[in-house]
Amino acid sequence: MYPYAGEDVSVCRGETVKFSLASLGNVPGISDPEKKSQMDALAESYVTGFYWEIEEGNGHLEYGADNRLNPTYFPAEDDEFVECRLYVSDGDSYRSAAEYASIRIHYIPLPEIEPGIYEPAVVGSTILLDKTVFYNSSRQTWDYNGNGVFTLNEGGTPSYMPSVLDLNNENQQVVFIVRSWNENDCNVAEAEVVLPILPSENVSAGEDVSICIGDQIQMGAQGGNQYFWSPETGLNDPHVPNPLASPIETTLYTVVIISEHEGVEYTVSDQVLVTVHPLPYADAGSDKWVCPNTGINLSANNGVIDSRLRYQWFLNGSLISEAQSPLFLIDQTKTFRLKVSDSFGCSNEDQVEIQTLAGEPDIHISYPDCSGTAATVSVNGFESVRWQPAESFACSLCATTLINNPGSNQTYVFSGSINGCAVEKEFSLPAKPGPVITGKVLYEVCPGSPVSFDLLAEGSSYSYSWEPSEGLSSTSVLNPVAQAVESTGYTLMATDASGCTSETEVLLRVVEMPQLELSETVEICKGSGIDYSIPR
Repeated sequence: MYPYAGEDVSVCRGETVKFSLASLGNVPGISDPEKKSQMDALAESYVTGFYWEIEEGNGHLEYGADNRLNPTYFPAEDDEFVECRLYVSDGDSYRSAAEYASIRIHYIPLPEIEPGIYEPAVVGSTILLDKTVFYNSSRQTWDYNGNGVFTLNEGGTPSYMPSVLDLNNENQQVVFIVRSWNENDCNVAEAEVVLPILPSENVSAGEDVSICIGDQIQMGAQGGNQYFWSPETGLNDPHVPNPLASPIETTLYTVVIISEHEGVEYTVSDQVLVTVHPLPYADAGSDKWVCPNTGINLSANNGVIDSRLRYQWFLNGSLISEAQSPLFLIDQTKTFRLKVSDSFGCSNEDQVEIQTLAGEPDIHISYPDCSGTAATVSVNGFESVRWQPAESFACSLCATTLINNPGSNQTYVFSGSINGCAVEKEFSLPAKPGPVITGKVLYEVCPGSPVSFDLLAEGSSYSYSWEPSEGLSSTSVLNPVAQAVESTGYTLMATDASGCTSETEVLLRVVEMPQLELSETVEICKGSGIDYSIPR
């Protein structure tokens, strides 16, 4: 018995296959009458002795009630190649493996498209659309929304030359709808190919930039007639090509540029990213009180070290250290400024004031009377006091005490403790009690010319009186304006808070104007000279 399973077939993916040519004895191609007769007889004798088996494939067979010899194959989703075998038997058992026939089903693979990514095409320049790849494809079609020239070149790879009108498309790009069919047009795949378009002129929003928060930067769009920036946040003017941008956070700005090419107006858009970096943290520490001449370590950012940051300490505008925790000697109240900078060029500042708990002691000196035979000295706010030499003071440990027989050439020493800090100061007494006035005491002026006196007072609590009063703008100030027609001597009397006085003599000398007398008219020869003499 020689079974026949039918002819091999190629079908579309997912299609069922109905076997229609299977037979048990009437095998196509057998021409010997005796053998054919024998096979037909065998087929009639053993018509129920056959069996179908799926040799390769993941589908299943279904048998019809009218013709079980020709079942239908239902494929699985992943079937690509299927082989089914038809076995025959004598009614009791299957014959040898050689007594079978096969039918093979080839499922045509699905078409696939890789769209590809294309660089922007410039208006008027041709670009080959060769980055789009087809798999299992027998034919393709290209549809597009552009106004340029599409050419299907020899070999099947198309090209496109953009038109200036393509710049007015949405997102300034041409979109191709590409379709691909596999063998027998069983299946079709579809993909979208995007081609960005650029104008032939240089139209752009500029390069991406970065700034520190609080700073501003000038944008750099170019190539258009009108500009529309968005968002407007942080821009001083959204309708100019180069607005000043000062966003407080990283912002992607879009500029719509209206331009013209060969008489055709078009709109392009571009984007620029402004990255905003935060300022680095800067903490110079808390203000402190220390005793004079104390060494203190300043600490940037509470001592937390960050190798990416740069630390700089300034005093009175001058850089004094680039250490994170420098040591300084505090001899008086000082304010230190800390500057912290990062790798982006951003910086932040803070300052700390180190105050001294005790400064220069303020020693008050007064005289009980104006004779100069005794002087009183005093200080305020000290916890302990010592005056030296002790024998010169009525009480060397008192805040207020009397100096007996004071001398102007004698040096005295005060030492004390205030707020836990020790201070010391040398001092001497004025030459005598009463106000001390110094400065210029002789002035020479022309008649009637004003002059302001230039005297200095070694005290601020003085009262003044000038005599005579003629020619003076005021008689109760230290430096009045004087104006006289003849030389005049003035006396200034100054009085301090203790009632002690001192006198200062000031002379205003009026210098007479020189007199010029010219001789009578004389006659001379032409070309001759004459000497004039002016009497001194």
